[in-house]
Amino acid sequence: MDRMELALVSASGDVLDVIRLTLGQAVECCGWVEGETATAPNGKGNRWMLVVREDAPVDPDSEVATEETVTVEEDRVVKARGKRALTKDELKVEAARLRWETEEGGMIFNEIELRTDTASQGKYTAAALAATLDEDYTVRWKCGDGCFVTLDAPTIIAMAQTVRGHVQACFDAEAGVVAGIEDGSITSLAQIRAAYEAT
Repeated sequence: MDRMELALVSASGDVLDVIRLTLGQAVECCGWVEGETATAPNGKGNRWMLVVREDAPVDPDSEVATEETVTVEEDRVVKARGKRALTKDELKVEAARLRWETEEGGMIFNEIELRTDTASQGKYTAAALAATLDEDYTVRWKCGDGCFVTLDAPTIIAMAQTVRGHVQACFDAEAGVVAGIEDGSITSLAQIRAAYEAT
């Protein structure tokens, strides 16, 4: 059953209470009639008034809602949330989060699915060091999809270099995004996402 909100408003315009009830309850309990205000039966000049919402439309890509305001008008009470643009600090937090997601999201090397999380990055470095010290070094490497492949020393080194390039590209993208945020050329989450999609 649809419900509505009525606000009990004092003679001085203060909201004393807000209740949620059906239309039938509003008529029966509060004497409310659509399009009118109803005098509360306490002899203090209080009135029941319809509460309506008038929230500003928010674009989640570049805006956030602000705190709710309550305004008593002549024949109604308006609850509304305003909006504001995302701050530079909020945009930078999202830039760092997306960089981390992209950095650790994995990649493909020579048709091999590779993990690129922080722990895996360290394993690539260790394997590359071993391959550098021993040109005949080989390893059975577990791929991101769970299968194993045998890699020789040159391939191990190339793999480690490719992953390192991926990681650095992610940080380079973040640096560019932060610079864009600072100079005002980047003001939305879509622009930030696009920067990482290009890596």
